[in-house]
Amino acid sequence: MDPSEQRPDTITLVSAEDDRLLSTFLTTVLHHEPDVRVVASVWSGADALEAVKKLKPRVLLLDLNLPDGSGLSVLNQLAERGDEVAVLILSGDECVESQVEAARAGARGFLGKSSAARLLPGVIRKIAQGETYFSNQVTSRVLRDFVALNRQAHQQRHPLSPLTEREREVFIGVARGLSNPELSRELFMSVSTVKSHLRSALDKLRLSSRTDAVVFSVREGLLPERPSHIAA
Repeated sequence: MDPSEQRPDTITLVSAEDDRLLSTFLTTVLHHEPDVRVVASVWSGADALEAVKKLKPRVLLLDLNLPDGSGLSVLNQLAERGDEVAVLILSGDECVESQVEAARAGARGFLGKSSAARLLPGVIRKIAQGETYFSNQVTSRVLRDFVALNRQAHQQRHPLSPLTEREREVFIGVARGLSNPELSRELFMSVSTVKSHLRSALDKLRLSSRTDAVVFSVREGLLPERPSHIAA
């Protein structure tokens, strides 16, 4: 297609596939799609990065296994550069782990070479419109990973994240104004154990006294208000 005749909604695409016979075949398949235009066919990761930088396609069709390295490396470099290109991984390795790694690295979709000729045009349109194309198994796995990472990040942001569960219980009890004997009864542990947990908690939070514990807790929003008294 002459560039001057290109439709405004045309999906421009760079193909990075080291199997030249397959690359030619897929380019021929896409040539018959009126809304898809292959602007470059390359055979290495370095050339793929250069083509994306120069031509700014909407979609990069990327093989996972390239002569000069992994397609995952290309994905990582694209992310570091901030390139706004939707990446569709094309691979003969269709195992779940490969697909999960591609999704984590920022790929918009994953298509096995065995079904590329039949599904490629439709999948390209999907990812060009901002959708994703992964199997349900991969999507569920990535979602679980995201939830776990989000929970971990939240825990790390919590002001008491350095403390163990028992240290937190003692620390909050102290911040509430409870004495060591009161904490001993409430938490079913000896007074000496209460003292040990408190000292460890204060050390981890770089605090020096029970008063510091109260001030810290109020400042961090761990308590609704300053307790009426501080146990000695």
